[in-house]
Amino acid sequence: MSEIPHAERANTEVFVTIEGPRTGKPFEMRTSTYGVLDPDPESPLSCVSVANSSLSIDIWKGCAWQCSYCHVQGGLQDLDQDTLTMPNRPMKRSPFEISDIIDALESHPFFEPDVSVISIGTASTEPFARGPVSESTFEIMEYFKDKGYKNPFWIVTKAGFPAEYEERLAEITAHGSQVMVSVCWANNPKHIEPVQTNRFRNIDAMKRAGATVGWYLRPLAEGWSTEPEHLTETFRLAAENGAGLDMIVPGGLRWTEGIEYGVEEIRGLEMPDIPHDDNVKELSDETWELIDKLCAEYFPGTPVLRKSSCSLSNMLELPNHNLVQRKNVDMCQASACPASQREICASHELPSVEVLQGRLAQVGLGHITVEHVDPETGNVQTQPPLDTMTFALQHITEIQTARNS
Repeated sequence: MSEIPHAERANTEVFVTIEGPRTGKPFEMRTSTYGVLDPDPESPLSCVSVANSSLSIDIWKGCAWQCSYCHVQGGLQDLDQDTLTMPNRPMKRSPFEISDIIDALESHPFFEPDVSVISIGTASTEPFARGPVSESTFEIMEYFKDKGYKNPFWIVTKAGFPAEYEERLAEITAHGSQVMVSVCWANNPKHIEPVQTNRFRNIDAMKRAGATVGWYLRPLAEGWSTEPEHLTETFRLAAENGAGLDMIVPGGLRWTEGIEYGVEEIRGLEMPDIPHDDNVKELSDETWELIDKLCAEYFPGTPVLRKSSCSLSNMLELPNHNLVQRKNVDMCQASACPASQREICASHELPSVEVLQGRLAQVGLGHITVEHVDPETGNVQTQPPLDTMTFALQHITEIQTARNS
């Protein structure tokens, strides 16, 4: 029997219907991580997924932070199979070693040496959790370094940086890998985010080590964290503790079935009134106006970006990975983005059908026939249509459309 192609594995999703423990409401849950490269738990690539602008490596399941809205709750692979809840302590999610996972990724066509952004823990746990989790985060980056790769890394954290790793982080950036650390804090109440810590801890150590540090002002939601007095206090506290931030990236709560399951069924809380549109974040115009005002007051001159992909683009000085400048023009224009970065994004030229077809072939997607690239939006028409494929294939196609050359 011939081996199943990488693209076919990444284009496979299995859903299971479960019953909500409080309401009995049915929920469609993925058996694997959203965007996973291989849903087979016997494959090391079951620990790698296509995330927003990155390839995420996830070797743990469970998290002590227990945020009610955690998107991880939408995948059965990361839940306790008896309680269907996220474990409150990290545990290995598979028998694979870091070397097994990265060696398998190295041979996958989606991985581009020195180019693909590698995120850590995006789909599983807090990457700077004390003990073996933090250690594994640095072992992942160091394994790439030891192989000679200079891929950028992206870490989203609610724990604050463990200062004892400053020297190891400095060795990674000195090797040539750019590191984005997004400090995630929206000052949500304790019943929403049980762990209340200083998320901006040791920013100076990260900066000395050569990392780019952004404030991930997320997830903001009406009734949780957007009331004017509360949001003003959030900015005051951030200004006291967040000196040296390179950028601010606000964002609203998104809806997925997994997030609704975690908020309502597991915690018994009321889901904020947001659009039931999978993975779309939305804030009111009034909230955005207040955010812009507070940014100007407390962080004058700091870039304020509407999309997380913009933060990576700013660090890498490359056109936006998600073509925000074409596909979401309003968000792009509303960002307080450096003029130099606007020029970089504006200078991006869309590939021809032939060029994009060649790029897709290089990343193992040559079976997708490119029919048209819209000269305004960059939207791509293909056969089979992209909207019949998984997020993994759709997003890799988008990244190939957005790349510089």
